[in-house]
Amino acid sequence: MSHSQVRGQAIMKAQENIDRAIGSAETMLQQFDVVRQSEAVILRGPHEDLKRYIEAVDMLKDVGHFVSSNKNFKSCEGILNEVSNLLTKSSLMIGEEFRQLMDTYSKPNRPEGLFDCHPNPLLASKEDSEEVEEDPSKSFQSAMHMNPTQISPRVLPLLHDIAHQLVQDGNQQSCYRIYRDARASALELSLQKLDIEKLSKDDAQRMQLVKVLLPGERKFCDQSFDGVAFNKDQCFAELAGSSVVTLLGSGDVVARSIRSHENLPVLLNMYGVMLELHPEFCSGMREAALNLAKSLAQAAQETVIDFEEAIGKDSSKTILHNGNVHPFTVKRFETVSEIDSQLAVFIMRILQALQNNLNLKSKQYEDPALSHIFLMNNLHYMVMSVRRLEAKDILGGDWIEKHR
Repeated sequence: MSHSQVRGQAIMKAQENIDRAIGSAETMLQQFDVVRQSEAVILRGPHEDLKRYIEAVDMLKDVGHFVSSNKNFKSCEGILNEVSNLLTKSSLMIGEEFRQLMDTYSKPNRPEGLFDCHPNPLLASKEDSEEVEEDPSKSFQSAMHMNPTQISPRVLPLLHDIAHQLVQDGNQQSCYRIYRDARASALELSLQKLDIEKLSKDDAQRMQLVKVLLPGERKFCDQSFDGVAFNKDQCFAELAGSSVVTLLGSGDVVARSIRSHENLPVLLNMYGVMLELHPEFCSGMREAALNLAKSLAQAAQETVIDFEEAIGKDSSKTILHNGNVHPFTVKRFETVSEIDSQLAVFIMRILQALQNNLNLKSKQYEDPALSHIFLMNNLHYMVMSVRRLEAKDILGGDWIEKHR
């Protein structure tokens, strides 16, 4: 090989080294430029534009991975340190954003809002009931629970994306604590607003709203962490734990309450709550809930028997001279209207006892025609009440046809 050839090869190799160095320098400058752009976004915080903020974090991670995995850049500790510091700062800022959103928007549910989510027409507003009567096609919708709005639909996607980012960054525990504490407080306050500990007719209806509250909270938890590697079951069990203990305590008070037909709606509603929410309870509380349901069922059965006997033994001599609906019928139906549908057999027994007593009362009329009018008016009242309560599915269509 001649001297000129050797010299030419040396020049070519030097040129290749220069080109490689220039290429490496340009690549490094590009990485620095990415870091500068990402830094500006991160320092502004995630509140302004969460999507862009998360993109900036991802770009920083790509820079760190590129530099650390490329042997030509392993000596560039400066850029690696800067990337690491920015990622640490971004993790703290996005965690704080998650905390602020959860604290700001985790408000207790208003009972009125829960009433609107419940399928029972007794709990719906008057306007809603009239709409269903005018448009029967809405009855199917009214037969299903609607989930209450736990947090604004606008905020939910933000919470989901931040939770996903926190878990990706290895901050599962921080995400877990923030979410659990905020939602646990909101759920406890929601339960307090329902005021289910009092044994009154209104509280019996409010007790039904727990069937909306807990499943709604569970669904919100599932939505917040959908597709996120996160133990949703444990999180929900912990955030709902205190509220479930309160609910079980209230149920125990109800089960031990003095037996009277005025308390029957409370007993039956609490029994229905325990049965329906049993799957929502964590494993440690399911047995307690099941035992409580058994106690409530026993107490309800004893109360229904007493109520049935009291109806049969009523011997009031009040006669309505126009044969109109007897106050006895109205008063007893107030209790019947509150009885939960899953104990339909008890409703049938009470209605039969009421009908038997009305037959006896009709015999107090000396005029057979007036006696017949009395029975017709009272039975018509019973049929219309059953229809108004949408209890025909409970008692069967035959009952209404028979008593029309």
